[in-house]
Amino acid sequence: NVLTDRENQYNRENHIDFLQDIIIQCNAETREHIWYVENYTRILARVFAGLFPRSRMTARKQEIIVQASHIHDIGKIAIPDIILSKKGRMSGFEYELMKKHTIKGSQIIRSMSWNMDKDFERICYNVCLYHHEKHDGSGYPYKLVGNQIPFEASLVKVADVYDALTRKRQYKVKPSELC
Repeated sequence: NVLTDRENQYNRENHIDFLQDIIIQCNAETREHIWYVENYTRILARVFAGLFPRSRMTARKQEIIVQASHIHDIGKIAIPDIILSKKGRMSGFEYELMKKHTIKGSQIIRSMSWNMDKDFERICYNVCLYHHEKHDGSGYPYKLVGNQIPFEASLVKVADVYDALTRKRQYKVKPSELC
């Protein structure tokens, strides 16, 4: 049974709403962060599509990336609340534990993939898993370099880092850990 584009869009929106509600229930600060990252991602995707029409960044792909940006931190539901709600800088151990949210998030997406269209699942998976990779290879979880990082993850990473640099956050990391 093949779903129509409208049915796929409805399924995507339901997945995003469900996962976003879970994230927000775990951490109230997250609602604002999601809103900012979503809007920065939308702007970046539109500008990129306009500047590079040969990239074939369709309106549908832009929207899926924006939707995926809502849940880029879904893996944080697997991180202990004491770390998520900590005021001030994390210890080395706490930061290592926090970094696992990328892998946990991708596992959550994979566990739900049976009910997602393949493009949506792939983009959400990539955004969750790779949004902290850095082009110089110093990111996490896999220290990918340059074009090894999926484009959609890089786009959301820019939005995420911009939000982290321009707004106060409950927990702090070193600025060098952001970029």
